[in-house]
Amino acid sequence: MEKVKSHMLTNKYQDVDALVEDLVLMFNNTCTYNEPESLIYRDALVLHRVLLETCRDLEGGEDANVPDVDRLIQELVRSLFVSVLGHQDDEGRCYSNSLAEIPATDPSSPDRPPLNFEIIRTNVDRGRYKRLDLFQDHMFEVLEKARCMHRTDSEIFEDAVELQQFFIRVRDEL
Repeated sequence: MEKVKSHMLTNKYQDVDALVEDLVLMFNNTCTYNEPESLIYRDALVLHRVLLETCRDLEGGEDANVPDVDRLIQELVRSLFVSVLGHQDDEGRCYSNSLAEIPATDPSSPDRPPLNFEIIRTNVDRGRYKRLDLFQDHMFEVLEKARCMHRTDSEIFEDAVELQQFFIRVRDEL
């Protein structure tokens, strides 16, 4: 923020697009380097949305120079989902295969909506995830369910731990 303020005060921005570009980069970095449940992460998403709406209003509603955030989030979610489900060990075994039989309905919480990797896949394919934090919550819920339903020395438990760690690594890289 201070750098953007400094550039504004010294008139270093050639046009509004350069300012918007720096602000978008700042919001993206905030989301990349902070956990989705943190206040700063949520604030960055809100400010990013306000910035995009303001740009749209200033341009008369045209999206000429504003990135298609929904499409970019969809691509990010799809890439993350494919990477996690395709994650393999050194011998070529897919970690997600052992979790394929996790029931959609949680026996310990039957009142919660059903959720497993197939339901998440359907949501990803239909473009239902508009926010990365909701997608992450769903992935972590399935992995948590797998850990709760199996012993700590089971293959499913260990695979769920590995997939969650891998998810976090890939998310941070993207």
